[in-house]
Amino acid sequence: MKSRNILVGLIFLALLANTGFNIFLFYNLSKIYMINGDFRPDILLNEVQKKIESDELEIPPVEIFKFISADIYAKDYVMFTGKKIVIFLNLNVLGNLNDGELKALIAHEIGHYVLGHLSDRPRTFNGTEAGDLKQEKDADSFAAKYEGSESIALAISKLVWDENEKKTRLSALGVN
Repeated sequence: MKSRNILVGLIFLALLANTGFNIFLFYNLSKIYMINGDFRPDILLNEVQKKIESDELEIPPVEIFKFISADIYAKDYVMFTGKKIVIFLNLNVLGNLNDGELKALIAHEIGHYVLGHLSDRPRTFNGTEAGDLKQEKDADSFAAKYEGSESIALAISKLVWDENEKKTRLSALGVN
């Protein structure tokens, strides 16, 4: 009976330690990504959606999926499931964006749907396929309409690693 009590006690301590670590991790992440108890991207998504819908554009429900990746090229991408738009955002990248830049990024990703870059079948779009630069520039223009050229230009400057693509996209926005 005594060994059972010791085992239960050890399991309890392990669970307590794990819970404490998770609370510590979540608290530290929340300093960067939380506003009033909600994730910052979700709050900003609502603001962007209201602006787009005020133009009487119908968009399906939008969900933001946040992930963490050490891969510097894993930034963001969008997928249409046939029922909703899912925007994937790397939390490691979000800390580098202010609210205006993040709203522009969200508008850019929604723009891919509105502009017909995503079909009615599940498909991902991350701008890496040949010929996608025009679609990226079109989505940039869409984002600039709702969040301003400066915000999308700053986001492009921070997120696009290929210098030629960056220059082309900024030039299309009229920013050098």
